Amino acid sequence: MKNVDYYVIRVKIRVEGTSDPGIVALNPGDEIILKYDNSKGEYTYNGYVVQQLGLNNGNDVTNYIRLGWSAFSNDIMYFMRAFDPTTGYDSSILIRDYTHPANTVYYHVINREGIDGGGKNAIIESLKKDEFSSYINIKRWNSTSNTDGKIHSFNKNTLTQLIIRNVNYNTLSNVIIRLASCSDKTISLQPGQSITVEYTVNGFKYNGCALQQIDFNNGGQVMI
Repeated sequence: MKNVDYYVIRVKIRVEGTSDPGIVALNPGDEIILKYDNSKGEYTYNGYVVQQLGLNNGNDVTNYIRLGWSAFSNDIMYFMRAFDPTTGYDSSILIRDYTHPANTVYYHVINREGIDGGGKNAIIESLKKDEFSSYINIKRWNSTSNTDGKIHSFNKNTLTQLIIRNVNYNTLSNVIIRLASCSDKTISLQPGQSITVEYTVNGFKYNGCALQQIDFNNGGQVMI
């Protein structure tokens, strides 16, 4: 796990079977190396299986990365406090099925609230660097460090497209595109089809009309 160019992150490494090490201050450019134990199928730190990495000075309730150990699956998960406290916690997969490299999938997450008191919109990305190492990078929003080939920010003054694609799900009938200055549109989104939305300095637009929201539940706004 590497702090590419984010603010200082105070990391608590939780291990199994012994006392946890002290807090590690992860400065920009610093990294923590976990070694993979093939016999156990788990990541280790100083020889002990790693349970999770607390990213908020040991306060694991707010920001932490949980590894696949004991009863958990072989996925690496990222947990952050939900923006609506009534809904519990947000969790996202960072690395899926890391024990089978041929099937491993890497993802990225954006934490809008930031990590350990740092700047908002922290980027947590995972990628396979080479045959022997995978990385979890933590970056600032608008970072100029191109580590995974993805653009995680944009210039609001430059026209940009947002594409919502139904890759292979069932046909979504009665998708309602709600517009502020035009009549709402109702469409059917079949597998392979997509909706293209333009982003301008004045916000999102669909066919030149200001976009408010897109309802995928037959117009039911409780599920959008």
